[in-house]
Amino acid sequence: ASNLSITYHTLLQNSELPYYLQALNSESSKYSLPYRITECNNIYGGGKAGASNVFASALWALDLMWTIAENNGHGINFHTGTGLFYSPVMMADGEVNAKPEYYAMLAFKYGSNGGTIIPATLGDINYNCSAHACINADNTYSVTLINKEETENINFNVQLSKPAATIKIERLSAPSLASDKATFAGSSVHFDGTFVPGAAEKRAINQNSFTVNVPAGSAAVITVL
Repeated sequence: ASNLSITYHTLLQNSELPYYLQALNSESSKYSLPYRITECNNIYGGGKAGASNVFASALWALDLMWTIAENNGHGINFHTGTGLFYSPVMMADGEVNAKPEYYAMLAFKYGSNGGTIIPATLGDINYNCSAHACINADNTYSVTLINKEETENINFNVQLSKPAATIKIERLSAPSLASDKATFAGSSVHFDGTFVPGAAEKRAINQNSFTVNVPAGSAAVITVL
């Protein structure tokens, strides 16, 4: 946190984390010992104001959770606490406030809960983005698209293995990457911890491909019905 070169832009850069997780997965499988990532968060030393507590951290956290899951991790514990800038939950004026990383957890829950991970391969592109997917217990699909570009909107063309009738889109977004506010599915978390998602965008496709525009610095969770 004391490194002046570390900003919220740093959180959006591609990291070497997948290689470490692949190594953990390999050793875990070899010895039949499950692994879990504990006491983890975005910037060492309690986090950094203007980086750890802004919306860029939500995109970082969402990508992190998916990458751990795709490498057979059994879970992650985000470090939290009073006075820590990266805490997903903070107190302000006597009320509990959900911060951007908490909204990343919501997006991960809605995009993965009860599902089985399936490969999501990106084509040959030059954008800073990622895609993750799973098949749900009811045989629907969930696809999470993360656009970590700071100024470029991305049109993701999703190719499915079989035709689908409808898609439902719920977005993780904020006024800007530097904002300490966020929403998921058009809704905010109430101070008592309750959350009710807003009406999702719905679109009939009736084919085995569709295109979704994901604005710069945001993410989308798509349910394929």
